[in-house]
Amino acid sequence: MVRHFDTDALSKERLIEIQSVSQLGAWDWHIDTDELFWSSEVFSIFGITEEQFGENYSSFLELVHPDDVDEVKEAVNECRQDGTPYRLEHRVKRPDGTIRFVLERGRLVQHEDGPHMIGTVMDVSDVKWAVMASKRRMQREKSINKITGLLLENNDLGVIMRKALEIIFQLKWLDIHHRGTIFTADPENRRLDMVAQIGLDTSPVLPNCRSIEYGYCFCGRVAAGEEDLFVASESHPHNGHDFHFEEMTDHGHIILKIKKEETLLGILNLYTGPHESIDQQDLDFLQSVANTLAGIIEIKRMEKELRQEAIHFKNKSLLDALTGLPNRAHLDETIIQVHADAVTRETPYSILYIDLNDFKTVNDTIGHDAGDHILVTFAAIMKATFRQDDLCCRIGGDEFVVLLPGAKKKSA
Repeated sequence: MVRHFDTDALSKERLIEIQSVSQLGAWDWHIDTDELFWSSEVFSIFGITEEQFGENYSSFLELVHPDDVDEVKEAVNECRQDGTPYRLEHRVKRPDGTIRFVLERGRLVQHEDGPHMIGTVMDVSDVKWAVMASKRRMQREKSINKITGLLLENNDLGVIMRKALEIIFQLKWLDIHHRGTIFTADPENRRLDMVAQIGLDTSPVLPNCRSIEYGYCFCGRVAAGEEDLFVASESHPHNGHDFHFEEMTDHGHIILKIKKEETLLGILNLYTGPHESIDQQDLDFLQSVANTLAGIIEIKRMEKELRQEAIHFKNKSLLDALTGLPNRAHLDETIIQVHADAVTRETPYSILYIDLNDFKTVNDTIGHDAGDHILVTFAAIMKATFRQDDLCCRIGGDEFVVLLPGAKKKSA
């Protein structure tokens, strides 16, 4: 049985009550005999009974979270060696798997029976989780703002999506690996096209995943399905994957649709470990990321359409509607550039003016359709006759101009 502190019954009751309310426990470790004595509240904090406890230092370390054991050992050893008291926050992993945060204090004292280390342990989980929740909330908001701000950098979609993945991976508390992909959707061909990835450069999966048909493997099935979210926390390599390779290890996935209303724009695919879990707040955050990516993809598509439309209208405004030759506006723009190059490089250029004799008579006697046919035919003859670098233009009516870079007057 575990021995408690040598106090009278009334003091014990009050001490137990105070410890329970404050979630503060006391402990005494007899270093020479390796006997460790806990107050009742310590057992409550660590989630075990007195019968389950080995009453020694090793039994205590078994309950410390594996990632924090070295830090605890270092603090205890320094205290033993030079008497430095320590104050340390670490995690406890209870036998039922739950995690608690504790604030532990310890100092070295000398008793008649040898050196002891005594101290207290307080459960600070509620405060810790509240602080962590507030911090994570701020980090989530900051991450969304960072991803949205990528639009201001004027990069192409692939660069933006890769940077978005990097922002997600910076959140150390998010249970995902440094591996992930983003696809854009091609609904007409029912295909996903990879636009960005991180962590798969040397993986055999990369060539296979650059283009995925709807319904193929996890990402393709999410694209073709009704659900917007798919989570596989424990995924065997041959369970659910249509593509396999020899070195494939156990892993999980978090896959979200990137949508605008009911229109699929893409897929966000993040890799997780085989036994990792993610809470609802994190899933809500990732859904916000997917929504933000949807906005970015939509804006980038609109920008592309506007650029193409602008090019189309510009080209249309610079071409003669009948013959397809460059018009006067195109000629004026080009002459400015050719003249500037000629001055800089000291090279010649020539301008050849052509009009068709008696063209008005053709229109007046046999009609404008015949005149148009002559103009189109003459334009074709010009394009076939002059050099590829020469600019043949129709500037109006039966008037044509040829701009001849590099040609002197005699050679023109």
